[in-house]
Amino acid sequence: GNDTLTNVTLNDSLLGKTIKSPATYNMHTYPVSTDNHLMANPSFNGGTDIRLIIPEQSKMPPNTVASVYFAIDVVPGSVTSIANSAYGHASARISDTEFTIVSDTSNTGSNPDSNNNGVWNEWADNVPTMLEIPNTNTLFIPEGFSPNGDNINDVFHITGLPTEGQNSLIIFNRWGNKVYSSSDYDNLWDGTPNVGVTLGKSKLPQGTYYYILDMKGSGSKPITGFVVLQY
Repeated sequence: GNDTLTNVTLNDSLLGKTIKSPATYNMHTYPVSTDNHLMANPSFNGGTDIRLIIPEQSKMPPNTVASVYFAIDVVPGSVTSIANSAYGHASARISDTEFTIVSDTSNTGSNPDSNNNGVWNEWADNVPTMLEIPNTNTLFIPEGFSPNGDNINDVFHITGLPTEGQNSLIIFNRWGNKVYSSSDYDNLWDGTPNVGVTLGKSKLPQGTYYYILDMKGSGSKPITGFVVLQY
């Protein structure tokens, strides 16, 4: 447009809206702006902070285009379809003393006015961006999780566990003491011990733990490995 936009806000809510349970995600790269007029927010995590840019330090001069990029790693679980929308608004001066608010919800692709009718914030131009994830049921055991209560990677979630038979999981500390055991793991371990001398304590200390995963009925041998508990 022909007016400078100030207090530019760009929000993208991922937790529970775009990335729905049982899918989880990690931040891979934090927001980066292609234009120094938009100040990227290094605290963005899509959950407790959904601001991609810092409004007080962001503006757009007339006839400019800018982009903000970030990347996440998604552990889909049983989720095969992800839909994402971002929302933006800003202040535009209409006189020496008056401002108006302009706003828009993102459209799939990079064209905000896909039907070229000069109206960018109508329903036809607010289509969520869709991502289809092939359901390969590939086994994926994460090497760490962070049960700190932020609803992001708060549990030890193993993707692709067989649905037939039982999936036994045992967790040991570095001294070989058993701290957690489940005869049919339900992907809900949050770092709380349920066996051994630590039974009754709230959460295990952060550090490296070791597991034995036995997918009984799958025909495969038990899998051993490690997982890092980080708060």
